Amino acid sequence: MNMWRNGLLVSVLLGSLGAWAWMFARAATTLQGSLALLLATFLAGTLAAMWHYRAYLQHNVLTSAIALGALAHTALAALVVAGDRLGDLGLVPALASNGHHFLMGVLGLAGAAWSWTRARGQRPLPERPAPAQSAPTAPRPTAVDREALRAAVSGDAERSDQLELLLAILDRDEVSEVHQLAADGARQLSLQATADAREAAEDDALSQAAALLEWGAQKLPELGELDVSDLLMAKVIADIRATHDEVERLLVDHRSLWPIHPIDRATANDKCEQRAQAAREAQPLLEAHGLELSEALVAAHDELAAFKSVTGFQVVEVDPPGHYVTFEGNGRREALRRAFPDVALKVEVRCYRFADRAQRRTIQRRLQRVRRWKGLTDE
Repeated sequence: MNMWRNGLLVSVLLGSLGAWAWMFARAATTLQGSLALLLATFLAGTLAAMWHYRAYLQHNVLTSAIALGALAHTALAALVVAGDRLGDLGLVPALASNGHHFLMGVLGLAGAAWSWTRARGQRPLPERPAPAQSAPTAPRPTAVDREALRAAVSGDAERSDQLELLLAILDRDEVSEVHQLAADGARQLSLQATADAREAAEDDALSQAAALLEWGAQKLPELGELDVSDLLMAKVIADIRATHDEVERLLVDHRSLWPIHPIDRATANDKCEQRAQAAREAQPLLEAHGLELSEALVAAHDELAAFKSVTGFQVVEVDPPGHYVTFEGNGRREALRRAFPDVALKVEVRCYRFADRAQRRTIQRRLQRVRRWKGLTDE
């Protein structure tokens, strides 16, 4: 991810600088003065803003703001050049001979606006949290590293207060079940705080654009292998997203997840094997957390970075009840199946629900049709 992010940052800066230098070299002397003044104003404003918000500028925020600002500055310079030509030639001749400047300005500002919207975050899907589990699937230790837990939540006053309350319960209560619940709660607070901090460190426009580029590069080799069944699958997934009523988070046995398509292409198979190996190496970590692979656990630990995803595991329940087709996270599901074929590892999934029974039946029927076209049968 850092390689893609750094490459994108350098490309944006060099591209913006090159575009500005090209416009400056071709501009008339008077217009060069305007472009130089615009650059000076922009640099002064950037430095002033950075100084004012210096206490909040982490590395990712700073570099993302620089890239976004470079795009906006180049777009404004293009509009200045286009406006100058418009004043000299009139609307129609200016568009005919210098339309590329208008296009650069409009696209640059549109890209900057889109990036800013992404950097602010998106409105999440309606979700229902996973229900509390009646009992852990594997024994968890009740001993906790108090200093490590305190360090993890040190920047969050609310979580710090909750942690101290749980630690006080551990000191006073000797009932094993209460002890277990308090220890689990303390570890979960630390885990979620660490996950939130890591996600915040990557929640900027540049990181999101780099992730999109990396995903596209990984999928590009598969484009030549697409067939009619892939188009049908894409249509079904689009219908799921368009017609669902809510998203429920569940912890389900990974063996109850069925694939929407097989992992039979070389690039996907290689990546699946890498993920499976990462899962095997992270087995002690998974066992320490009750054999539950949650999104927070993935976000908080580098050992599980291969399973990190913006979308998580997205599923639809099918017949028989308690079985789910994975339409997002299919490769990660297969990696877990290869790593732990006989282990009752629970995975956090986002289950798409449909209030209308007829629509639910239609989606289920289409998913099974896609699976048949892909040569899959119920597992």
